[in-house]
Amino acid sequence: MTDRYITIALFGADSREGELVAGTRTDAIIVLSIKKDTGAVKLLSVDRDTLIELQVGTQKEYKQAGVAYYLGGPEGGISMLNQTLDLAITDYVTVNFEGLSTIIDALGGVTLTVDEAEKDFINTHIFDTGTWAAVADEKPEFLYETGVVQATGKQAMAYSRNRFTPFTKTDGTQVLAGIARTERQRVVLKQMLSKIKEAKLSDVLRVAERVKKSETPIISTSLSRIEILDILKLYKKLQVGESTLFPAEREEADIVQCGFSVIPVDLKSSVVQAHNYLYDEESYQVSSEVVKLQEKLSEIFKQHSYRRPDVLQR
Repeated sequence: MTDRYITIALFGADSREGELVAGTRTDAIIVLSIKKDTGAVKLLSVDRDTLIELQVGTQKEYKQAGVAYYLGGPEGGISMLNQTLDLAITDYVTVNFEGLSTIIDALGGVTLTVDEAEKDFINTHIFDTGTWAAVADEKPEFLYETGVVQATGKQAMAYSRNRFTPFTKTDGTQVLAGIARTERQRVVLKQMLSKIKEAKLSDVLRVAERVKKSETPIISTSLSRIEILDILKLYKKLQVGESTLFPAEREEADIVQCGFSVIPVDLKSSVVQAHNYLYDEESYQVSSEVVKLQEKLSEIFKQHSYRRPDVLQR
């Protein structure tokens, strides 16, 4: 089934100094699926605070999903996704703060819809994404309008990190905290893919060349030049539809020795839904490893969690 799809793990590194390897936390974890014959694009966010099982040295420990990349780099992040969601991902792309901003600027910016609270967040955090943004003679890229705006790379970067103001979905419902952040991350990524689809091949190659010439490391990938060119052959066919979040149903609590965590209410169901979404596998049967992990996570939640009044405000 999955041989008809290209699947890539996308990591957004919480990096201000060019770090792209182990020792870097990931703000964004997204599974990208492209159906080869139609160009249908699926984007599945994995909440960075999802409680998962990690191999740490000779022992298994339970940590948030974002810790996997910190401990094991991109390979650790891929292993976490494969183990938790029954996937077989082999390739990744990691981009840091400067990388995302550079790519968006090279594409000519992205179109976002922002309200007053989101605009204020962008302007307050426009410079807190790293030393690369705080050049003394750089003109601040403040946003002065609300509604539909053409955002620069730094503005879009700040927007995608916002978990402090509500996000209004297309159906009018509002989500908060970490869920709001993952929604904004996918909005930005969708806009980037739309700009790529509209561009000429020469413009897409120009964007790639600009990234390549960066003075500091801003992007890392396991994809070879040939594999990248094969993917580029599909870029005019890209059809970006609805995106979604894993786990589908969640509990939020503080876990002893782990801190704030997202616990899948029904991991098996969430994995089945993920496969149905990514690969149209309606009757996917989860592995025994996922069954065991669900049992362990349920036990941890019952025995080692405690709730605080502000837990949903994280």
